Amino acid sequence: MIPVKNTTRILVVHTIHTCRTVNANSYGSGFLNDIVKNLWPNICVAGSNIIKETVEPILASTLPGPLGNLRFVKIDFGQVPIGFSNVDVHRTKTDGIKLDMDMTWEGVCDFELDGSMVPKVVRSECNGIYVFSWS
Repeated sequence: MIPVKNTTRILVVHTIHTCRTVNANSYGSGFLNDIVKNLWPNICVAGSNIIKETVEPILASTLPGPLGNLRFVKIDFGQVPIGFSNVDVHRTKTDGIKLDMDMTWEGVCDFELDGSMVPKVVRSECNGIYVFSWS
């Protein structure tokens, strides 16, 4: 019986070998984009949680006075997932792999901050012109 560690290594090597036969200079990124597309709703939830758990404490500890109570009330990464291209795979000295790739994101995200001592900024659009107002 082959241990799980060796099975995983064989799978990774096989995947790299398969990609090398497709393009000699860089590897296809379609499989990675398909994975991200299918996981995008979960990635958005996880990203939202990470932002709230890491950024909010930093805001609270570093911003002065009334800005120190800023909190995210809306975190929306939108419907368009991040895309990858020009994926290059390199072996590391420790028998792992390193992926160098280009990342593009043409999504429409929506983040909203709120603070009890800060006036709320409202964005509205009229004929393609964005208007900001404070309430």
